[in-house]
Amino acid sequence: MSLFAPRIVIIDDNKELLSILTYFLKECGFDARGLSSITNIEQLVELKPSLVLLDLEMPALTGYEVLELMRKVPKLKHIPVIVITGLKYRNPEENLHLAQDILEKPFSLDVLLNRISILLHENKITAHS
Repeated sequence: MSLFAPRIVIIDDNKELLSILTYFLKECGFDARGLSSITNIEQLVELKPSLVLLDLEMPALTGYEVLELMRKVPKLKHIPVIVITGLKYRNPEENLHLAQDILEKPFSLDVLLNRISILLHENKITAHS
């Protein structure tokens, strides 16, 4: 892994998917970090992500709460987020507009990699700071 690899933080309580995504992204050259839950937004601030993959249905803070908190924290508010969810029906009032992309489970790893590449390129992010 390059010292300058973008850091992708994956937050998902499905440990199998978390393991697969972390392994896959590391194999693709990213600095991938997996969290099965998040209890405090400072956990994410300390990781200094270039991009976040975020599940919605989680213990402790839900993905909705994490997304809202990220947009209020100066060090996180511009970090791109891809929501990954198995929820087919979502309330229009949910804050998913705060995310840059949404992928419904199951999804292709190639599609995920493409969307990550696009977002990192659009944000001109090359590495965590």
